[in-house]
Amino acid sequence: MTTVNSQQRPDKDEPASLSFASQAVHAGNVIDATTGAIRTPIVSRR
Repeated sequence: MTTVNSQQRPDKDEPASLSFASQAVHAGNVIDATTGAIRTPIVSRR
């Protein structure tokens, strides 16, 4: 049996569709044009 979800999924490109917690985590993210990274990588140099 297939269940139909009538609720629209959140869209990261439309911040108003995200819950408050998701907005708090993702707000202000800027994608790096060179690497496509969303977060700054952690580089360990031992």
